[in-house]
Amino acid sequence: MAENAENQPRRRGRRPGAAEHLKKYQWKKGQSGNPGGCPKGSISLVRMLRQHLSDNPERAHAILENLLDQGARGDEKALGFIREIIDRIDGKAPQTIQGPGGEPVSVVLQWGEPTAETEDE
Repeated sequence: MAENAENQPRRRGRRPGAAEHLKKYQWKKGQSGNPGGCPKGSISLVRMLRQHLSDNPERAHAILENLLDQGARGDEKALGFIREIIDRIDGKAPQTIQGPGGEPVSVVLQWGEPTAETEDE
């Protein structure tokens, strides 16, 4: 890889200061990328859906029944939706990892070259 005047590696095909002409288009510190924000009075799709289902519990029940029927027939998409709903209601179950005898598994991450101590393991 080529090196520049300060002996720093340089990316091939790029020259120092190549993006200087773009600096004027970058956001200033503390500046919002969306200064107008969301229009006043707008309602999110999630909020609309929650409102509709809470106002029409029989509709929510019918949707859930349909989803459960499809899942019982083995529909993979329906099963995925059911898993997602359960995860959002109860939270995802923690994944436990156990060794062959049921003991906990320890994982050691090391950055750099192996040492004599880690090569024996």
